[in-house]
Amino acid sequence: MRGGQEGPVVISGKPDNSLLLQRVTLPSSHKKFMPADGKPPLTTEEIALLRAWIAQGASPTAISLSGVAVREEEPKPPPVGDYSGMMAEMTQTAKAVGVTIAPVSRNPADGLILNTIDASANFGDAQLARFLKFAPYIVEVELARTSVTDACFETLRNFTNLRVLHLEDTAITGTGLAKLSPLSHLTYLNLSGTQVTQAASMPLTSMKQLHHVYLYNTPAQPLVSVPAEHFAVQQAARKAS
Repeated sequence: MRGGQEGPVVISGKPDNSLLLQRVTLPSSHKKFMPADGKPPLTTEEIALLRAWIAQGASPTAISLSGVAVREEEPKPPPVGDYSGMMAEMTQTAKAVGVTIAPVSRNPADGLILNTIDASANFGDAQLARFLKFAPYIVEVELARTSVTDACFETLRNFTNLRVLHLEDTAITGTGLAKLSPLSHLTYLNLSGTQVTQAASMPLTSMKQLHHVYLYNTPAQPLVSVPAEHFAVQQAARKAS
């Protein structure tokens, strides 16, 4: 993947400097967004796998990714309740702390996404707790690169319909991960770039509903790996190009 005038598409070991990852994470309205020509964007899972693959050398013959576990079965998520009467209050709360809350799709039953990308380091445990009232309707929480600590698990345990949780590049150590055990719909958990240890990650082994677990670039990284036939990063790269 040599690339063109703008440089190599992939720089081994440097996902944030790799043009491919930069392009697939641009806003879909950006003129350089990939995939182009109206193709569907990469999923959260595909982007996370690409990041792990590049960080671990971007080998075209890799047969495993350290710190990543993926299982093929995907359960059908249940519908969430009717939150239409609370939407104005939720939007106001999100605006007050500099984040966004938006529907997953046009179908309200698919739930809401809490995205903190615009707040980043200004968003911590106290700000997350302000969304407790709306927790049953939020199915995806993006907390990557925020200031949350292990105390956030006390709040997150109330997000009963949570399916996707991003905690990468935070100060999380894993203390309290067991509090996520009752979240029976949680299928995706990203703890990459945190200080989670193997011992702290052990509660995850009893959470059979988890189908995507990311622990690369953590002290727990050697704990799990995923066979190449399950992650297909080459297919994701081709899809983006």
